[in-house]
Amino acid sequence: MKFKYSKLQVLFFLWAGREFGMELKDVREILKLEKTQPVPLAPSFLNRIMNARGRVLSIFYLNQFFKINAGPDAAEARVMVLGDNEVQAGIYADSVSRIEFMEPSCLNPDPGQALQKNVKGFVKGALEIKTCEKKILLLDSGAVIKFLKKIKFRQKS
Repeated sequence: MKFKYSKLQVLFFLWAGREFGMELKDVREILKLEKTQPVPLAPSFLNRIMNARGRVLSIFYLNQFFKINAGPDAAEARVMVLGDNEVQAGIYADSVSRIEFMEPSCLNPDPGQALQKNVKGFVKGALEIKTCEKKILLLDSGAVIKFLKKIKFRQKS
């Protein structure tokens, strides 16, 4: 049974010194980043894999899209597993900080930042956090899943 919430359930995470948000509805699980292996000749945004309880999980690094220099994997690194029945992949985060219920009115569809063309499709908008008067980009997890399907990235059983 699925419940409908009038508020957004947002997972907040840190990556490359910045805070981002993602709606919780498409996040299947959050894993601790375990030992990863490089994948030769893979696209730069999907160049690592890890063993997630016996299945191979590709790790999606956002720095290739946001043109941000990311450092080495953080000690508290996590992988947010997104997907549906066709496709599944993990998004790397330096850490996951919290989950909050937010009013939909906090989401401004115009992020108000100069974003590269290749990033705009992955950003749903900016969350305006009134308590600390800052804007946090809300990533569109559905768009990430659609992108993975578009590049014909399929989860193999």
